[in-house]
Amino acid sequence: MKVLKYGLLVIAVLAIVVWLGVKDALTPVVRDNIGTPIYTLGDSSYQQALAQQKQVLKFGPLFWGQYPGGLAFTSAEQALQYLRQNPEEFPDSSEWGVYQLSGDLERDVDYNGATGQLHIRHSLLVIASEPVEYHQQSTSGWPVDPFRTQ
Repeated sequence: MKVLKYGLLVIAVLAIVVWLGVKDALTPVVRDNIGTPIYTLGDSSYQQALAQQKQVLKFGPLFWGQYPGGLAFTSAEQALQYLRQNPEEFPDSSEWGVYQLSGDLERDVDYNGATGQLHIRHSLLVIASEPVEYHQQSTSGWPVDPFRTQ
């Protein structure tokens, strides 16, 4: 009986710890006045949800910094360049896109020295898909997907 009580106590404590680690991330920051927009990368599920007028949440830091928060970029072009230069991080890269977030670069982004990247400081909403040209042009003039394997 004592083992059962201790087991339930451990489960309850773990549940509280997990809740404390994610509760702040579940409430996004939405800025009314965005001076400098923030861009991020997302897979095709972002576009599908936006098309259905659903809210899409990009998580900020979780579990006391164990997850540093979503990647942040200063421009759509910079995000696309990162996508192209890091194909190992983005399986099936043609399914990924660039999205604007509901935050302001000056107030909602931090530099993470461990990753060498900008990350969002708190959870933000994805507010728009950015039209970017994913395909590169080949010398023949036809579009070339640099991530497609033959």
